[in-house]
Amino acid sequence: MFNQKKLFYFIAIIIASVVTVNLGRSVINSYRGNYRLSQLQTQVELATQEIKSLQETLQKEQTNEFVEEQARNKLNLIKPGEKIVISGKNPEKNNGGILGTKQEQQWQTWEKWRYLFLHH
Repeated sequence: MFNQKKLFYFIAIIIASVVTVNLGRSVINSYRGNYRLSQLQTQVELATQEIKSLQETLQKEQTNEFVEEQARNKLNLIKPGEKIVISGKNPEKNNGGILGTKQEQQWQTWEKWRYLFLHH
């Protein structure tokens, strides 16, 4: 009877150990899952903010005002009939200071820079 009691306690300790280890693993996996979930939620929030920002930028860039501004500033384009006047110390040297004439539109960029620095 004494041996049966020891065997019963031994089996009970083994079963309790297995249950405790499995429970511990479950708790750790649950903690890791919650941590990963919070990381993914943060990434989703950041991506949502970026999408919103990009949509606002796209909306702004699709307006006629933005397109016109970019055409003026980056492409140096002007509206038909419009003249751009450059004021300087000696207006005679810049041929009236009107950009947009056919001759000035054909200049290369480096020629425009040379003209800007050497003719004023």
